[in-house]
Amino acid sequence: MVHSLHLAGTACVTLRSQRHAAAVPARQGALVRLGRAPAWQRPQGGGGKAARGRQATVVHTADFVLVPWDVEGETWDKEAELRMLALMNRFKAADLDGNGVIDRDELQKMLERVGDGEDEVPMHWLTEEDIDGVMAQYDTNGDGVISFEEFVRLGQDKIFLTGKLEEYCTAFKAADSGGDGTISATELFQLFQQLGNPVSYEKLVKIFEAYDVDASGVIDFPEFLRMFRHQLLDLQAIMAYIKQRTEESDAKHAQNSAAAAAAAAAATAAAVAASSAAAQPAAAAPPLTPGAVKLVFGEEEFDAVLAANTDKLVVLMASVTWCKPCKGFQETYEQAARHYTDAVFLKFYGNSNESTKALFKERLKARTTPAFFFFRGGQVAASCSGAVAKRFETNLRKAYGGEVEQDMLWVTEADMAPATA
Repeated sequence: MVHSLHLAGTACVTLRSQRHAAAVPARQGALVRLGRAPAWQRPQGGGGKAARGRQATVVHTADFVLVPWDVEGETWDKEAELRMLALMNRFKAADLDGNGVIDRDELQKMLERVGDGEDEVPMHWLTEEDIDGVMAQYDTNGDGVISFEEFVRLGQDKIFLTGKLEEYCTAFKAADSGGDGTISATELFQLFQQLGNPVSYEKLVKIFEAYDVDASGVIDFPEFLRMFRHQLLDLQAIMAYIKQRTEESDAKHAQNSAAAAAAAAAATAAAVAASSAAAQPAAAAPPLTPGAVKLVFGEEEFDAVLAANTDKLVVLMASVTWCKPCKGFQETYEQAARHYTDAVFLKFYGNSNESTKALFKERLKARTTPAFFFFRGGQVAASCSGAVAKRFETNLRKAYGGEVEQDMLWVTEADMAPATA
């Protein structure tokens, strides 16, 4: 922007708002014209319209002129001071040898703490790649250590886990609906849904590929913390969800307190009798939701479902993440699960991890996708392949091995009739 100043008794002087502009003495009664530069200072050309244009100016009396300026110091408030003080305390706590910088080992120990840096997780949960990535990004001068100035950038970028350890434990337990100390793919899928941020099956596979470091097919607590470290999950959103669920549960419990007490007493008596009769308690099966498709991420999880459902038809869809027909058939498969609620519907991706690869290639000997396997009594009763609804339902109904209560979705009686010679 150009400022044109007409000073009493002097020629017209034009100043530009730049830090190197020369200061002009102020005079009482000077006229200040703010607008474009005079026509003789502007480049020529632009046509008749530019030539005919008029310059709008504001004229008033002023006792000052524009002079170069700059902010000499940073602007602070009380909250900013407290944040900086907290960073200084965290830095001092992380600098274990007191040499004024944080080396790689000190950085890992510091990043694996939560809260204000006082809650220590009794295990290493960050990978070597995680630490290397932080060092590469924030060790700006490449000296192999983190100075306080570089540490401040860590804090500004919210690298630290600020929640308390017990809050992360509570969030983990809320996601672990089966109570086995791990989070399955289905449980994580449901957690994203409950938080209002649903993900596709394909996105879920990518999440497991990134965070299931030991390729166990489940997410343990250290791997769960890495999701917060990379801001994939939001602690406050999970805690709000837990609070809402607890309030709903308390209200329901208050309405049915008498019935709940009676049921609890009966369950206790039954449990005592069962524990006396059984030498070894049965292993807990992964949680299943009737009418829904459960995603499995390993052979052990699949075998556990088979063992716990020998009295039911178990349907398994074998897929890979890049299979377009599989993606197109997903809605059909889910519709079948909602319709045939007395059967168990499972799905897995053969390229998820080493365990699913072995299940896909060696045990099921799948050579094309999608492939479907129907189990009764823990054994394969039928199988088929291809994203064809009629073919799938025909094999499904035959695998029941008897009368099927549900109506047909895509097939007809003629399709189900045995072939004649």
